[in-house]
Amino acid sequence: MTRKSSKAKPPATVTGPWQSATYPRRQFEAHQGATDAETAQNFIGAVLSPAAAAARVVLAAERGTGQADALDVPSLVACLQADAQAASRGDLTGAEAMLAGQASALQALFVRLVERGMGCTHAPAFEVNLKFALMAQRQSAKALETLALVKAGPPVFARQANIATNQQINVGAPAPGRTGGRPADSTNELLEAHDGARLDGGAQGAAEGSNRVLAPLGAEQRSPHPGGQGESV
Repeated sequence: MTRKSSKAKPPATVTGPWQSATYPRRQFEAHQGATDAETAQNFIGAVLSPAAAAARVVLAAERGTGQADALDVPSLVACLQADAQAASRGDLTGAEAMLAGQASALQALFVRLVERGMGCTHAPAFEVNLKFALMAQRQSAKALETLALVKAGPPVFARQANIATNQQINVGAPAPGRTGGRPADSTNELLEAHDGARLDGGAQGAAEGSNRVLAPLGAEQRSPHPGGQGESV
């Protein structure tokens, strides 16, 4: 008696360009409007959308590889729109995977260019390969740095929130630089040192009063010179 395997068969895979009765579709799709003018506007909006622009770049990049013939254009646009909507919701899983893939691809490019450069016997060829190899290395490090920033979130806002949480505000206390290091109540020391001793406003000198009269300059005080310049003492 033979037992049947409980393992499910793996799904069939497609390894190259494929076609069916309706797929792959090669044109952008738009909703049909109530009028021809509305349909035209819908089609323009579909072609000029960010997802359609990204799809055109992908199709152009894959044109020489033979994979472009297997790409269904409306499905490609829908996939790119889903990625954009996920990023708008704060789900950056796709962006993190993209950055990790870019870092790995640039690292592979760095290694290949170094290998080519080390095999060169002439200085110009060696210099060109090593120059582009180091450029790929820097871009790979930049992709990893960007990935770390995406994973950690915006550090500036988090630091500001931390400072605001631990900040202590003293209402009514002067700034330390203005008091010269003295206590906060030192400005009222003369007024509040004794309970009954207040400065008397009427004890001000006559020279400081508002009714002060300026006497005219006497003859003996005037300068003997017409120009108003007196003799130097």
